[in-house]
Amino acid sequence: MRFTLRFKLLGLVGVAAIALIALTISSAVFEHAVEVQVDSIRDTYLPKIRLRPQLEGAFERLTRTIQNAVEASDADLLTPATAEKASVVQLISTTHDAMTVGQSAALRLAIDDYFDTAIIASRRLIAGEGGETTAAHVQEMQTKRARVAGLISQVTTFDEHALAAAFAATEAEQRTASVVRVIVGAVCLLALFVISWWIGSGLFASLGALIAGFERFGRKDFATRIVATTRDELADVAMQANKMADQLSELDLERARNEWIRNGLAGLGDELRGELEPREVADRTVEYLARYLQTPVGALYYATAGGYELLGRYALAEGTTPASFARGEGLLGQAALRSTITTIELPEAGALALHSGLVSVTPRALILLPLVRGEVTVGILELAAVRPWRALDSELLSIASESIAITLEVAQARSAARLLLDQTQQQASDLERAGVALGQKATELAKASAYKSQFLAGMSHELRTPLNAIIGFTEIMYDRSIPIDAETAHEYLGDVLTSGRHLLQLINDVLDLAKVEAGKVDFHPEPIELTKVVAEVLSVLKTTSSKQQVDITTEIASDVDHLILDSSRLKQVLYNYISNALKFTPPRGHVVVRASAESPDRFRIEVEDTGPGIAADQLGRLFGDFQQTDEGARRNDSTGLGLALTKRLVEAQGGEVGVRSVVGSGSTFYAVLPRQFGIPKAPAMTLEIVRAHTNAPTILVVEDEITDRERLVTALANAGYAVEAVSTGAEAVERCETHEYDAITLDLLLPDMTGLEVLQRLRTGRNDKVPIIVVTVVAERGAVAGYAVHDVLAKPLSEEALLSSLNRAGVRVGHGPSIVLVVDDDIASLKVMAATLNRLGYLAVCEQDPVRGLRVAAEQPPSAIVLDLLMPGMTGFEFLEQLRATPSARGIPVIVWTSKDLTPDERERLRSSAQTVVAKGTEGNARVLAELASALPNHARGRA
Repeated sequence: MRFTLRFKLLGLVGVAAIALIALTISSAVFEHAVEVQVDSIRDTYLPKIRLRPQLEGAFERLTRTIQNAVEASDADLLTPATAEKASVVQLISTTHDAMTVGQSAALRLAIDDYFDTAIIASRRLIAGEGGETTAAHVQEMQTKRARVAGLISQVTTFDEHALAAAFAATEAEQRTASVVRVIVGAVCLLALFVISWWIGSGLFASLGALIAGFERFGRKDFATRIVATTRDELADVAMQANKMADQLSELDLERARNEWIRNGLAGLGDELRGELEPREVADRTVEYLARYLQTPVGALYYATAGGYELLGRYALAEGTTPASFARGEGLLGQAALRSTITTIELPEAGALALHSGLVSVTPRALILLPLVRGEVTVGILELAAVRPWRALDSELLSIASESIAITLEVAQARSAARLLLDQTQQQASDLERAGVALGQKATELAKASAYKSQFLAGMSHELRTPLNAIIGFTEIMYDRSIPIDAETAHEYLGDVLTSGRHLLQLINDVLDLAKVEAGKVDFHPEPIELTKVVAEVLSVLKTTSSKQQVDITTEIASDVDHLILDSSRLKQVLYNYISNALKFTPPRGHVVVRASAESPDRFRIEVEDTGPGIAADQLGRLFGDFQQTDEGARRNDSTGLGLALTKRLVEAQGGEVGVRSVVGSGSTFYAVLPRQFGIPKAPAMTLEIVRAHTNAPTILVVEDEITDRERLVTALANAGYAVEAVSTGAEAVERCETHEYDAITLDLLLPDMTGLEVLQRLRTGRNDKVPIIVVTVVAERGAVAGYAVHDVLAKPLSEEALLSSLNRAGVRVGHGPSIVLVVDDDIASLKVMAATLNRLGYLAVCEQDPVRGLRVAAEQPPSAIVLDLLMPGMTGFEFLEQLRATPSARGIPVIVWTSKDLTPDERERLRSSAQTVVAKGTEGNARVLAELASALPNHARGRA
């Protein structure tokens, strides 16, 4: 039989009801007996007990009312006594259960008798009557009062022993009832306790099992079941709880799966948040998924027009994965054709091992995830797993696939947009700058127009002056219109040479000025000692100062002696200032060179002379192009560009120039320069040797400026000479002590010693007879007066002038002339080129007719051809086409020498058939020579 919890509870309730009924019946029986005893006591004794204080109180109020009236001597106060007497009589009438009828009648009669007597006695007393009558009435009243009190006591008196006996009987009955109730209650309670213990033990055991089970379920321990100890409803609860645990276990697993996927997607979203580049998106995606899915390695490929290219990877060394693959190629290519994940289970044996610094593991599975956006596969993700692959992992990748694809596309679009935006912003910036530049250009053009007119006027005057002298003396000697003896001819040639050198100096100054204004002047800062630099410049001008009897002193502050500047440019500024001061200082005058601090980062150089001074209205013209004072204009040895060039050089280094002058007292020219301009250049190379070919003449180049040294070395090497180059005077002296040279080029302004010191030491050694060509910014022969030099050439260097000077010195390359065919319809151009080539050792063959030139080239192929493009009868392009069709002349180098402005198409035509193109003009001849030297490096000049 199944004792359900309901059955047990009903049994407990039944036992409790029986016990309650037994208690009720026994209590009712004994309570009835007690009530009978109590009712008897109440009916017998209680009325008398209750009546006595009532009667005594009512009678006391009556007597007090009468007494109060007497005491107050107010008869009106006796009126209430009647009401009090009626109240006493009424009370006696209502207490028939405590007194007999006779007792009630006797008591009423005694009260009436007392009242009547008391009223009479009281009125007498109030009226003030005295005497024996009144006293008798008072005495009678008191007697009757005592009689009433005695009757009250008599009628309310009862037998106290009988009352005590009655109460004792009642109490005994109550004790008996209590004992019976206790016995019956104890029996009932014992029965209830037994039944309750039986029910409770099973109930609490079941509840304990349920509570323990629910606690396990709360801790997500759904594996341990709840065991029921009874067969009641709690067993049913345990069974339902076990079913609920099964469902909760399934829900918890599902929740864990969803949470794992959600956390994975959220973490991936955090990694890909922000404006990332496509490669950053790929690297972060692969790294995060590899760590989250516990896959050691991974790679991501992005779709391109030709297939898929590696965009991101994790834990893969360079070169371990293919950089790209085509669609359908290999496992990756096949997986890219699908829209679902491809999972490949790998056997443990023979699979590729993944190595770390400590362990080596074997992949268990290969996962290939296409990154699909819509219907387009934008990439593919490859992962290698070392643990069993789960369906949950594939579910995460499937959900993340589209978001990764979208992020990659957005990153690609953002990158393209950013590039386009940068280009747009750059174009807008360029347009804005172009607009500003156009505005500035318009202003500059307006100024340039006036400046050009002024410059051309000055240029015309300055160029005409020496040119007129050259042409005039040349015409006199050429026309022979007047007899000229040898001395006069030599004098005229000297005048021509002087005018030519003046013209060269003028052109050099114009070129220097143009380079500065075009921003093409290179500065090579280095640590220098100002005292040493000034001393070197003064040593160059020593001859000039001695000749003009001008004393030069220096005042250089010690705190500005160490500077970082371009020494050659500083020497050029000092030379211009000091040479200008010497020109205008009279004999026995004085020139002071000062240097002092201007500020913590700037210093001032001043050159003060004792010349005639400059008027205030002339000061503004000093630093202008071709601008001179009236005194300077009267001199024919000044170009008017020296101070303008000085101004440009100083301002190019962030400095400023100026002048102070007092007429009759002299002038002071100054320049304020930074103590450090730019970063010091690296030390010059110790020795540079370039060999053209065996037995070539060797030239020693002594030059500290890198640009000038490279230009000299290149020009000489291209001409076929062997070249050695050094950057300091000490290195030059050291080389000349152990080597003999065919010629030496020497800069006068060197960092360690002056060129004059080098000259002096060279002329006492084994190279004492070697031709020395001075190449310097100081283009005055007076600077090297007293020293045996072959030639003085001014910077910027003309390569033609250098090669010509070497040729005049007898330092030539080769043993016979190389044939150069010159084809040009202009007879003057032919004569100039022929004279230039012949002077430099080439054998020039000149032809005006291009047809004859072709025949000459075919019959006796020359070493090189110089060709003009614009000729009658046949253009240079047609000449080249026919020349290249001739087998014997197919490999001859051709240098196009023309004044024609070539179009891009024409230059493209010439590129395949001509060596180079040189424009006719100022430097055209030198360029042709340089190109010939480059085109014929292995030909001895003059060899047919």
